[in-house]
Amino acid sequence: MPFQYDFSRIHDRRGTRSIKWDLAQDETIPMWVADMDFAAPPPVVDALTRRLEHPLFGYTLPDAEYNAAFVDWQRTRNAWEIEESWLLPAPGTMPLVSLCVETLIPPGAGVVVPVPVYYPFYRAIEGHGRRVLRAPLTIEGGRYRLDLGTVEALAGDAQMLLLCSPHNPGGRVWTRDELSSLAALAERHDLVVIADEIHGDLTYPGHRFVPFGSVHGAVRYVAIHAPNKTFNTAGISSSTAIVPDPELRKTIDAALETHMLRLPNALSLEAAIAAYRHGAPWLDQLRAYLSDNAAYIREACATTMPGVAPLRQEGTFIQWIDFRTPWTDDGSKPLPGNASTAFDAHCRAGGLWLSSGSAFGQEGNGFMRLNFGCPRAVLEEGISRLARAVESFVPDAP
Repeated sequence: MPFQYDFSRIHDRRGTRSIKWDLAQDETIPMWVADMDFAAPPPVVDALTRRLEHPLFGYTLPDAEYNAAFVDWQRTRNAWEIEESWLLPAPGTMPLVSLCVETLIPPGAGVVVPVPVYYPFYRAIEGHGRRVLRAPLTIEGGRYRLDLGTVEALAGDAQMLLLCSPHNPGGRVWTRDELSSLAALAERHDLVVIADEIHGDLTYPGHRFVPFGSVHGAVRYVAIHAPNKTFNTAGISSSTAIVPDPELRKTIDAALETHMLRLPNALSLEAAIAAYRHGAPWLDQLRAYLSDNAAYIREACATTMPGVAPLRQEGTFIQWIDFRTPWTDDGSKPLPGNASTAFDAHCRAGGLWLSSGSAFGQEGNGFMRLNFGCPRAVLEEGISRLARAVESFVPDAP
């Protein structure tokens, strides 16, 4: 009988220098930052324990064992055949995104970004003197849809497309047809595509992650992967860029050297290899647990928070929730510009810390992001506090 992992166990993380828990006030439930409250897979913990038995922690390089584990994972999990020569390891996902923006396009260049989106994307673009070209997502059938017409219209003024796949926030798992259309569009307009795919392993029944690099027409792209979200190892972060184009790869590799980002953390390599080699059974059980958590959120909102609408959860462990209807009676009136920020403060006063939708761009006003990567008991208490906050919140007049 397969080993059963206990995702219901509550681990006390306060006092561990946790961004998520140690920044929260006493008794506040933090459901904002995107790391999970589950123990890492036992094979990962065992690998780290073995490495810690050796008392030297000097500079470390990725090697053939790491590359082979990563390539095999992509083959077995995502049916994606890649070559080891395409890989560029780095310390983290956002350092890679930032470096690609800085290195691959000139100052002043435009970057098309489907929005709302993970807010560090904006800093990575604007902080390097490049321009964000916003392509608003639309909601159809309770989920986000790419507006390819808008992306096409913006592409003429752009040199790059920055894609979050699966999408954060929103939980959309883009289909092969959608990604193929983006690849064709990028080729027509000579855009380099940066695909942040670090949530790709976390999808739910009926939805399969499709790597951007596996679709027809994907040529000039950088796909970024990491075990950090999948196996809850963000504190010992590592990432890998997949770059098949030799010129792009040469440019990024030189930039990694210039920014002193080529030496990974010794423990992160051990964790990643163990996760990719032995973490699949744990991951499969985790996905089932998270899928049940997502279903609980939908049911709880429907029964205790009329008008509150969680978007359909296709992937990730972060739920995007639409509050516009209860805040405006019918959802048709304009929202005050600070509605999400004000509700965020109201929730915190009631002992619940979410992510304000406004942080993800102006298109996120009226939404909140909730991390449900936690034991069910924690989620139930968090949802209970959320329901009380919804009942007592009165937004300012627009």
